[in-house]
Amino acid sequence: ASAASCRGADSPMVGTWERDNGRRYLLKSCPEGYSLINSTSGTSTGSFEHDVQNCKQCVVGQEYILNPNTDKCQICPPGLECTGGNSYIPVIPGSVWEPEGAVLKLRSCPQGYRTYTFTDETQECQPCGAGEECESSSDSCQVCTECAPGQYKDSVGKHLCRDCPPNTFNPDHGSSALSQCVACPQNSFTALPGRTDPEDCVCGIQYYAAFP
Repeated sequence: ASAASCRGADSPMVGTWERDNGRRYLLKSCPEGYSLINSTSGTSTGSFEHDVQNCKQCVVGQEYILNPNTDKCQICPPGLECTGGNSYIPVIPGSVWEPEGAVLKLRSCPQGYRTYTFTDETQECQPCGAGEECESSSDSCQVCTECAPGQYKDSVGKHLCRDCPPNTFNPDHGSSALSQCVACPQNSFTALPGRTDPEDCVCGIQYYAAFP
């Protein structure tokens, strides 16, 4: 086995090559970060075609490849930083990725993120938007849920919904602003934060509720 070179070439061709019956060169393997191509399908699994043999380099920062001799270059999803080879860095620390065949699969995300796996090329951990959260403690949140009544979340992020402050109430789901926590009527208060009903507001000492 050797690195082959063509007459007039400035450098040897990439990969490990062997002679076939002393006449033709056959590409046997490619180094990390390259995909072995020896068929018209652009991979190593189609019908063999001698003249298309080459090691195709995967694009650094845009692609990855787990096994150079059997796989093709895969598109790097937004949830990863790819090197062009088989090493990678998760964009969100704590997210878990595992190889499945030729593809890296997102298995779980840290609390506060939903696991978005619609296609292999779009996999990532997504923070929930304003008015919603992922509160699963098992790192398996797939869908962000609306903030419960008595709560709000005013920005995109991994943080959970916050309770409305004392002396306010909020009967609505999915609140995305503190202003949706309604102040109790004058001279009334709540015993706790996160209240959901105007009846949670009680009159102070020396006051009583008057209804028309």
